[in-house]
Amino acid sequence: MKGFLIAIQFLTIIPVPSALFSYVCGYGYDDARYSDADVGVSSAYFPLVGCFIGLLLAALAFTLEVFFPIQLTAVLVLAAKALITGGLHLDGLSDTVDAISCRRDRAAKLQIMKGGAAGPAGVTALVLILLMQYICIQQVVTHSMLMIVLAPVIGRYAAVFALYIGKSAKNSGLGRTFIENTNRREFLIATFFTIIISIVVSVFSANLIIFLITYIFVIAAVKTFQMQFGGLTGDSIGTIIECTETLVLLITVLLVHQ
Repeated sequence: MKGFLIAIQFLTIIPVPSALFSYVCGYGYDDARYSDADVGVSSAYFPLVGCFIGLLLAALAFTLEVFFPIQLTAVLVLAAKALITGGLHLDGLSDTVDAISCRRDRAAKLQIMKGGAAGPAGVTALVLILLMQYICIQQVVTHSMLMIVLAPVIGRYAAVFALYIGKSAKNSGLGRTFIENTNRREFLIATFFTIIISIVVSVFSANLIIFLITYIFVIAAVKTFQMQFGGLTGDSIGTIIECTETLVLLITVLLVHQ
């Protein structure tokens, strides 16, 4: 429970009642007293946070499609997703693409990511990823509503896998803390949660395809970030989450049209 509440704090802007947080964790979330071990343990619960986000989005989509056209429903679901996460992962995607597009050394690329200003490459990436998600959500709402739940789960699971196999590009920071404290135990727990949720919401053949493509994509992404930045950052983890969610939605659309 402690790890789950801390994961919600890191991955969403959803407020956790301070009394509940203090009771479970032993300190208030305003105290900023997370230990490195607490941070590591929380990564095991990323898929559960993804499931929570997905259930909220699916409930919203189910309600909205009764009153609004499917196009407007998709836009509102996307807006809700960005609101729930505070746009954190989208910001990471923009910063990462801007840094990759820069033809300079690693130090300069990392400085671009730290700066946070969106350049043309980052804005283009945001437009393309949101456009793909918008089109896919329309199809998913119509044909396979539960996949709206699965996409955030797999996205956060991909982040855990990346944290487990990757190394940090920086010598300090929250990203480094996550990477150094996400070990086999956290990865296996996250895998267990993800498999259980996948079995509930999707068919076996689709799950196999989604897991296989997710593993391939994350390994390729980690290697790319290693070459570009010398390792992973918080922004690159956000990029992996957004891209994996989009891949899950794309796979779903392809499968429902077979």
